[in-house]
Amino acid sequence: MNPGDTFRFTDPRDEPHLWIVLSEPGRVAVIVSASPKNLGLDLPIIEPGEHPSLSLRSFVRCDRARLVAADGLQQTLDRGVIHQSHPLSPGLLARIRAAILASEHTPGEIKEVWQPTRPRGGR
Repeated sequence: MNPGDTFRFTDPRDEPHLWIVLSEPGRVAVIVSASPKNLGLDLPIIEPGEHPSLSLRSFVRCDRARLVAADGLQQTLDRGVIHQSHPLSPGLLARIRAAILASEHTPGEIKEVWQPTRPRGGR
């Protein structure tokens, strides 16, 4: 799976929310869910119409960002435990990535392991 790809669990009782892949393909993938519940946290928002799979205002759960083995994620897809949904637009992906790195609610291990790829010759 690639950055901006989204998925849902086939059985919504396992996890009903849309999940988003944020990191480049590699050994570890950074994933985060979008939920219509805010829980009083200052979280990035996906408005209705910004993604075809979300009909309600949804909050990107920085506090629930996870590191998963990229090959395990692919195996879960291949076994049918999850199914892919519509990918994010490049602009929405960029906005969510920036918010994940800036949020005080993002687990430290996510920020330590993952930084967006910087262009060569960049600072």
